[in-house]
Amino acid sequence: MLEQAVARRDNTREHRWRRIMRTAQVLLFILLVLGEVFGLTLAGVYWDYDRAAFWACCAQLALLGFPALAFALILQLPIHRMGMEYDYQLQGQSFSAYRFLGSRRKWYLSFNLQNMTGFWELSDIQPESREEGLSRRAVDLSLNRDAEGLVLVETASCLIGRRERPACLLLELNQPIYQAISREWQRMAR
Repeated sequence: MLEQAVARRDNTREHRWRRIMRTAQVLLFILLVLGEVFGLTLAGVYWDYDRAAFWACCAQLALLGFPALAFALILQLPIHRMGMEYDYQLQGQSFSAYRFLGSRRKWYLSFNLQNMTGFWELSDIQPESREEGLSRRAVDLSLNRDAEGLVLVETASCLIGRRERPACLLLELNQPIYQAISREWQRMAR
């Protein structure tokens, strides 16, 4: 069994941005909670005298707190993308890719090497060719676009999620996995 972890090569800038966004997100949550608690405390004055005014204050608090909450949750998308990693696993004839979501490793896709219908190095693909069109719509499992081991794999049957379908995959392979897959491709081509 061969395994490979794929992460971003130059992380310093992204680590800094991820720290900045995470700090902004935490501060926004803290300010939101403190503001809502303070607002509910002030609205509590109306509880005994005018319940309609209390509920109107609660509605205003929800209306004013929603944009801050939405922005804090939207910040999670770029934070998540910056921390994404893939893990490739080649076991016999089965290739599997896993995604790291936070600290969880989650299965993403798999295919059998015997189902490959195409195998090209990305650097060898000519502009305006069929392969370039395939690379544009391929499932991108690489994080470093300037990596030397980028390959385009076309499969007749790939299990993605719960569906099995033909797919094109852009992979960033290290030497052992690249050699194993290219040997299998050359064996199939004979």
